[in-house]
Amino acid sequence: MKKIVILTPASFSKRDYDRFGIDILKRNFLVQVLDCAAWINQEYLKLYSKNIFKFKENISITSKDDFLQYISEINSPIVIDRLPINNKANWMRKLLRKKESRFVYPYLNIIPRPKKNNKNFFLKMFKIFFNPKKQ
Repeated sequence: MKKIVILTPASFSKRDYDRFGIDILKRNFLVQVLDCAAWINQEYLKLYSKNIFKFKENISITSKDDFLQYISEINSPIVIDRLPINNKANWMRKLLRKKESRFVYPYLNIIPRPKKNNKNFFLKMFKIFFNPKKQ
């Protein structure tokens, strides 16, 4: 079975477990969630340690050695990367790329850009410039 590794900067809650469909993914993949909050995001862990959802596939990464030990046991997983861009996370990505991992970057909660119409924009600017409102 192919392995899916989910890298998270914060602890997994029950909502995250359901939202990612871990039960559904486990039917066809070996799923593991690497909780990097204790190493990367310690302030978050202090605030939200009550919301941690415990399940068998949740692995806590508390240091560089924990990650090195974990990575020594895997080969070419699919990685769902939710980590921030910083030195520790980039180092983790670099090691996972050496293991021939395939990365998936979910863009959650983003707002689509509005459609810009240059013609309408310039017409409005033209009207404002040549027909200013008089007070």
